Amino acid sequence: MFGNIEIPDAISPQELDLYLEAGWFRMGQTIFTCNFLHFDNTFYSAIWLRHNLENYSEDESFEKLKKQNKKFSIVIRPAIIDKEKEQLYELYKTNIKFETANSLQDLLLGQSTNSIYSTQEISIYHKNLLIAVGYFDIGDSSAMGIVSFYHPDYKKYSLGKFIIMNKIAYCKKLELKYFYPGYFAPSYSAFDYKLKIASTDLEFLNFCTNEWMGIRFFSKEHILINIMEKQLATAKDYLADNGYKILYRKYEFYNANHTPQFKGYQLFDFPIFLIIVSADEQGFAPILVYDVSDKCYKIFKCIGYPCSVTIPASAEYYRASLLKVREEMIASPHLEIILAQLQKLSKV
Repeated sequence: MFGNIEIPDAISPQELDLYLEAGWFRMGQTIFTCNFLHFDNTFYSAIWLRHNLENYSEDESFEKLKKQNKKFSIVIRPAIIDKEKEQLYELYKTNIKFETANSLQDLLLGQSTNSIYSTQEISIYHKNLLIAVGYFDIGDSSAMGIVSFYHPDYKKYSLGKFIIMNKIAYCKKLELKYFYPGYFAPSYSAFDYKLKIASTDLEFLNFCTNEWMGIRFFSKEHILINIMEKQLATAKDYLADNGYKILYRKYEFYNANHTPQFKGYQLFDFPIFLIIVSADEQGFAPILVYDVSDKCYKIFKCIGYPCSVTIPASAEYYRASLLKVREEMIASPHLEIILAQLQKLSKV
């Protein structure tokens, strides 16, 4: 599975460390993982990041920001959600281009009234005016940055970056080993700022090996969506040349497994796939994917669950139903074998 969600009643500091090390992140009072993102009609790969605090040292950029912002006061304390912070968060939302939670309460607590996480905040004041806030969770040997926001009138002070740097420095003083800032998405610039903060100690999670590696080793070979797109384009041409009608589709509900109501369903979660238009007597059209987990083409027979949300039909997206794999029909890294097995199936 490329995405999943847990809804724990409680989470210990040690358990949080293990989740973070595996590429999970909290959302409200749930905790989830994903490997794909969808913005502006385009799919991207989510690349999970962490700072190795044993190798961290304050760089020139942080020193420069500290001098620039020395007139501001900084308070680090257990997290508080109050009217003042909600108002600042609302003001911040009106000046950003991406979507975020409706309120700070929703972002940190979701539908709950109490938090299972040990959350700290960094508040920055200009005299008596609250101008920036950042929240982060503390585990046993690691911490997770959740959100940072600031007053739009103070944008020139790089307060978002300044808060994250202060979070990292504070966690270093606590002698924690790692700080997890979430993910970035190659070719989607909104998250690129994470790559510019203390980059010498920055690491990424290699999905295929499940290992953390220095960011200097990151390459296009680690961008899963690009690999899928390339392999499916090759497969589409190859099967079409051999007489098959093939439809390329983006999957509207690729992230359904992130939704609490579908926890445990283990729904189909490939963001892109090919439909082989040769439906059998039961109305099943085989679906071909490229599974980056084991570098293998796979053909599935899927069943569909009705979707409660009405979405307009699209020639680009599959939106008819929530899919679940009923049967893995064929699996091979070689298209020649895929074709031979397809031809064999068609004769049965």
